[in-house]
Amino acid sequence: MNQSKFQSGFSLYELIAVLTIIGIALAMSLPQMYKQVMRRNNEATYLQLKAILKYAQAEAFRRGTPITVCAASFFTNSSGNHTYLGNNTCNSQNWNEGVLVLRDLNQNGSYNTGERVRAYRFDADVTISAINSASAVVSSFIIASNGQLTSANMPFSFTFSQSKYGMSYTRKICINGYGNVCIKNEDDTSACTSTGDATCN
Repeated sequence: MNQSKFQSGFSLYELIAVLTIIGIALAMSLPQMYKQVMRRNNEATYLQLKAILKYAQAEAFRRGTPITVCAASFFTNSSGNHTYLGNNTCNSQNWNEGVLVLRDLNQNGSYNTGERVRAYRFDADVTISAINSASAVVSSFIIASNGQLTSANMPFSFTFSQSKYGMSYTRKICINGYGNVCIKNEDDTSACTSTGDATCN
């Protein structure tokens, strides 16, 4: 006896409709995913900077001598040796690559052989700029032996920003004279205060 066999499945039109819906859903969710990635990158860099500052304060206490924290530029010369500061100075004004913690023994504002304490490279691809309360660019600051910052025009304001996938994300980080570090809430562009920031989380 013959039996009719029926095959069930999606038609071409149904498949196109499903794929279209999936594409629209992805297009709507990708911006939030990208923003989340940049948020995590900024927060990771903030935590690195905070840890660096705490380390520098601890070294100032331990050694009983001022510690300089400055922007570092990392590069490899033709012989393959790593150099921590271009031109042996702390005036790079570019904090993107990392930070050098040093003892400025001769107080010349420059890095000299034997003065390095520790060098750090930031993991995330984040653009970092820093200014003081007078809106002047900050490329270095000094932590006294009591752990407090000796630089004038406190507090310092670090801006972390990242642009990817046609989107941008920015957070502000505040450092006051006591060496306290905090990250501002999202979309908060107000100036940092000298005593602390209630808006910091």
